[in-house]
Amino acid sequence: MAPKKVDTLEAKIRQDQLADLRTGLFVSMPISAILSGLIWAVHALSGSGFAAAIWFLVVNAINAARLALARYQLKETGRHDGLVGILPRLRWFGILALLAGFAWSFLAVLTVGYTTPQAPLHLVILAGISAGAVTYGSSYAAAATNFITPPLLITVGCLLAKGNFEDYILAFTVLLFMGGLVRASFVGQARFREASRLRHEAERLAAEMKASSRQDHLTALLNRRGLEHAIGRFETADSPNARSYRRR
Repeated sequence: MAPKKVDTLEAKIRQDQLADLRTGLFVSMPISAILSGLIWAVHALSGSGFAAAIWFLVVNAINAARLALARYQLKETGRHDGLVGILPRLRWFGILALLAGFAWSFLAVLTVGYTTPQAPLHLVILAGISAGAVTYGSSYAAAATNFITPPLLITVGCLLAKGNFEDYILAFTVLLFMGGLVRASFVGQARFREASRLRHEAERLAAEMKASSRQDHLTALLNRRGLEHAIGRFETADSPNARSYRRR
């Protein structure tokens, strides 16, 4: 395949990744807002709501930025950028996902290194939102892995710091969980890109076959089928020339 065609195909695949990330954010961001609100409520009931409120505002400010980026991409759907134009737009999703991941890492601060009575609830919510990030962002692995890596690694560090055998086992379990999610992200991205590639190549092949069926292979001029198609389009066109032609 010619380099130009390869770049065009890659650009279309990246556009599909952008569209899938945008769609996933409109589902995952409301879920994130609900879960972060639940954490805030738990801390408010336990008397430590101020720090949780600040954390809640930061998390949802980043979520708002991610939704704003998704809405911007929605407006840009009609653009046909080349590969160079698309990549920076795609990377912004990964950057904001990383910021969100660092924000969720502060769960370790809210729970004093996962030592408070509410720590198990935080771990369950963190596990759920990490799995959701992979589910709704699997078309672009960087977005999912950037989000889940900081909070899960910090969780592992906090658990190891406790020095108990049970916490060692739990830390190892979190590592296995993170490894599985990272692998799932890259497998999901590979499958998404392959499906996108096959779809676009099928569309290109169908267009080429349709065009070649209307041309003479030796002269590259329209054959009978091509002429009939061109005349049909001319007769149905809503233009002054076509209306004049039909009146004759």
